[in-house]
Amino acid sequence: MTHRILSAAVALVATCSLVHASVFVVDDNPGPGVDFPDIASAVAVALGGDVVLVRPGTYGNFLVSRGIQVIGEGGVLVTGEIRIQGVPAGPRATIAKMQTSSIVVAECAATVLLEDLVVRPTNPASSNSAIHLRNSPDIRLRGVDVEAAIGNGMHAVRIDSARVEITHARLVGGRGQFQAAPQSDLDTGGDGILVTGTGVAHVSLSDARGGTGGDNFGCESCVGGDGGRGIRLQDSASLLLTGIASDLVLGGQPGYGDTCASDGTPGPGLAVYGGAQAQISGVAIHGGTTLCGGFEPWVIVGPYTTASPTDPSLELSGVTLPGQVVTYTLRGAPGAAARLRLGRQAILEDLPAVFEDRLVQPLRTFDLGALPPSGTATFALTLPSSLPSGFTVFAQASVVSPSGEVALTQSVPITLR
Repeated sequence: MTHRILSAAVALVATCSLVHASVFVVDDNPGPGVDFPDIASAVAVALGGDVVLVRPGTYGNFLVSRGIQVIGEGGVLVTGEIRIQGVPAGPRATIAKMQTSSIVVAECAATVLLEDLVVRPTNPASSNSAIHLRNSPDIRLRGVDVEAAIGNGMHAVRIDSARVEITHARLVGGRGQFQAAPQSDLDTGGDGILVTGTGVAHVSLSDARGGTGGDNFGCESCVGGDGGRGIRLQDSASLLLTGIASDLVLGGQPGYGDTCASDGTPGPGLAVYGGAQAQISGVAIHGGTTLCGGFEPWVIVGPYTTASPTDPSLELSGVTLPGQVVTYTLRGAPGAAARLRLGRQAILEDLPAVFEDRLVQPLRTFDLGALPPSGTATFALTLPSSLPSGFTVFAQASVVSPSGEVALTQSVPITLR
């Protein structure tokens, strides 16, 4: 194990000499060493590959249209929207380590990374989703925490015709709107994740929860709003849902009506409509609970398949700072041959008969041997203290069954500050 750690560290350090990027420092309390007082000004001059480091403070909305990295140093609050749009093929765009009210990623040819973000919407009229991802071939979320708590049935994450990976996330849909009127879409709780069009989502080691339906009182035909879905698929969308039993996909509770009979309907944990498809394994899925009893909540609505053997997943733990040790935990079918790949490039390869794409151009591939009866293997990686801000490490593991079937985990990116 020791020589594996050193080999990985040496490989990562060796690539640092190839990185030439400008670094801009943002601080809303300008002083020595500060380049800009706000994020928008820094983003406007940064070129592809540059890094914008943001010190603790409060900042306004900003737009990223080039492959740059905007990284908070802790305590960064963006009061408006973060928008990443039209980033051309080339260097990836990264937003990391800050809190904001909403995020939009749209029409980006380059890879987009969203890491260690907290999203707390404040304007119910601004959008029907706290994070909206659309028309982009490669978006990845790690460590994103969303509570769409405002009462307009806002979805936590909406994916429209984009390929998206979500890992280590917590995504909670918003409550439906209160209205003294007949039931409508407005009073339905928001979804934890909504995938539409030709969207493709790989969700791993994450919680997705539907919002509570809105309460409706005061009219003869008033009915409480239905609970939101933990995850909803429609059109030609597809989902690969992987993880462990502590990961929860949960439908929302219904809203109250004037009587038990006029309460809304609990939301299902997973809803698959139209020509959508889903493959699930390992994750706990539950429907929302009823208010008065007497109704068996839907757990899953629509067709789906259960992976056999269980799809693998890759968990990250530890502090993602230079000089620290992080640990990767691979979970898969006992007896399968396991490997871990580490690299810096977010380039994808579509493998025949394999649901997930593979990261290519790894710097190192480590043989973890056959998975023991517990189905887990761990690998420790020291992040060298010499790594610069904006340095990104991608990890992905694979397992090969004794019969030769290949299964891949989600990718796990780390962007250092």
